[in-house]
Amino acid sequence: MDPNTIELLVPPKDSSRRHIDIQLNAYGGLGIDADPSERGRAAGLFELAASRQRPLLEEVAKVEHGMARHMLRLKVIVLRYVKASLVFLTTALAMYVAAAIVTSSPVTTAQELGLIVVVTVWAPCILFVVSAPVRWLDQLLRAEGAVRTGVAADPEFTQVERIATWLASTAWLLGVGALFAVLGDGEVTRSAATSTIVASGTALGCQLVRWTRRRRLPITRAAQCRRAL
Repeated sequence: MDPNTIELLVPPKDSSRRHIDIQLNAYGGLGIDADPSERGRAAGLFELAASRQRPLLEEVAKVEHGMARHMLRLKVIVLRYVKASLVFLTTALAMYVAAAIVTSSPVTTAQELGLIVVVTVWAPCILFVVSAPVRWLDQLLRAEGAVRTGVAADPEFTQVERIATWLASTAWLLGVGALFAVLGDGEVTRSAATSTIVASGTALGCQLVRWTRRRRLPITRAAQCRRAL
C-alpha cells in the first residue's frame, strides 16, 4: 500500500490514531488485530468501506448494489419523515383544540367531555394521516399501470403504521374509559356519550380494517398465484 495513501487515511496524530482504533474495535478490530501499525489501520478502513482489490466487473456490481441499498434506505427515511410531519400537524391541531376547550379552573364536566371527544377523534385521524403516504405511493404506482403493489405489505414502509396503531388504539380505549367515568356525574347524557363512542369507534375500526386488508392483499394474491401454479 502506498505510504501517501496510508497518510491520507491515517493522519500522523496520536488522537487520530486513537479515534481510528476505537472505530475499528467497534467492528471487531478490523485490520489492527493482524497489524497494529498505520498500514493495518488503513487496511481496516478500506475493509470498513468495503473497498478491496477486485476485477472491474465485480467493482461495478458492488457499486450498483450499494446504490440500490442506499436508495431503498433513503426512500424509507423520506417516507417516515413525511409521516412524522403529518402526525405532528394532526397532534398539534388536536392540542390547540384541547387548549381552547379548557378555559377555566377547575375543569368542568363539559370541558372533560370535550377533551375526551378530542382524544377519541384524534385516534382515527392519526391512523388516517400516518397511512396516507403509503396510499399515495400505491395510487401512483397503479396510475402508472401496476396491477398490484406490495408497498402496503413492506415492513420497512409500514413500521410507523404498526406503532401508530397501538398508540391510537390505546388512546381511544383510555378515552372511552374516561367517558364512562364522566357519565357517573350525571351531567352528560347517555345518548351523547354513546354517539361519541360509536362514531369514533367506527372510524377507528374502518381505518384498522382498511390498513389490514391493504397489508395482506398482495401476500394473499401471491399465495393464490403459487397455488394456481
